[in-house]
Amino acid sequence: MAFVLLFPTVGYYTLATYVNFIIPEGSIGGIAIRVISLVVLLTAYARLSPRMTRPVLPILSYASIFLFIYSFRLIQNIYVDDIYSGQRAILVMSIFFLSGIIPAYLLAAIERGINDRELAWATSAFSFAFVVGIIINRDALAMTSESRMTLDKVNPIALAYVSSSFLLFYFLRFTKSKWTILEALSIVPILLVVVSLSRSRGMMISTAITFLVYVLVLKGNRRIWAVAGLATAAVMVLTFLSPEYQSIVFEALSRIDVDNDMSTAGRALAFKGAWAQFLENPFFGRYVVERLTGYYPHNIYIESLMSVGLVGTVPFAIHLVMALRSSIGLIRNSEGSFAGAFVALLFIREAVGAAASGGIWSVSGFWISSFLVIVMWQSKKVALTRSAFDARSLESINARVRYLRGRGSA
Repeated sequence: MAFVLLFPTVGYYTLATYVNFIIPEGSIGGIAIRVISLVVLLTAYARLSPRMTRPVLPILSYASIFLFIYSFRLIQNIYVDDIYSGQRAILVMSIFFLSGIIPAYLLAAIERGINDRELAWATSAFSFAFVVGIIINRDALAMTSESRMTLDKVNPIALAYVSSSFLLFYFLRFTKSKWTILEALSIVPILLVVVSLSRSRGMMISTAITFLVYVLVLKGNRRIWAVAGLATAAVMVLTFLSPEYQSIVFEALSRIDVDNDMSTAGRALAFKGAWAQFLENPFFGRYVVERLTGYYPHNIYIESLMSVGLVGTVPFAIHLVMALRSSIGLIRNSEGSFAGAFVALLFIREAVGAAASGGIWSVSGFWISSFLVIVMWQSKKVALTRSAFDARSLESINARVRYLRGRGSA
């Protein structure tokens, strides 16, 4: 439950739809969600048996080096250079540390407490809660659906990514039971409508790439079943989405044009400015914001180069490669494990999406999922090694027994 609550595009924004309906003014509702989530996490950490926890700093050493350097730069820019001031500074620091980094380390430490059955139950409950949240806000959503469907507390990108998270969930769990099939048939069409009306091209592309990677890394019959699942999903899209919604999706994707789309042009301008800042200070970087726009450049990889230079980006790149390798390992060797495959898909989507949206301090889902996949894969490798060792030991014992029996009969 702590993982579901703290992964922002599952728990936080689902609950934010209720805050939007009950407490539309101010930030007290959002603060309450984050505080409750942290309380649940700390309670889980305190109650979990010590044998279920693990030291994670050695496993996450490269990420820790990068985060130390980046935190120094962030604090310097905020409190010395006055990049962010007032409430903005408090927001940045609280999201980075209290919603991202601290939860990522604690969840990685208690990774063994995440099991398939309970994670599936919690995610299913939140998918239902999200749909209810959409329904109770239907009037407010309808008012913005002609441009980009949004709420005061949940922007279009967040709406799209929450829907994407639950689509990935049902993709993995669709055939597990008759109830899951009925649940998916009831909820997925609503999620697809939200995706189309939110018009988030970044989410559409990153989710499509995630599905593609999943199919490519599988082996044998599992790949065939995955392709069949994607084909089923495609049929559902064509069946449940009217031509009107389909045309909205195609129109949104066709607007990826620097010359004719303001959003794309703004991203391109920010990328160019961030790259220029990196070239000014290539070894150590200087600022966490792109100076032309006064904001993060919406690409955490360029932002890393811009803010901490090559010195900080090298450990970040190593951490990214480790997380990608771990995700592929978890997908290939899941042996029916839902939790490993689900977190791996979430990470791949976050890693792709972070190339076009979000800043290093704000991509809590990236840090939580990247930490978890590395720790999960390390646990899996240890289990596989022990299994192989036990199999070799058993075979050695059997061979010895056969040899002794042979000598006895002789």
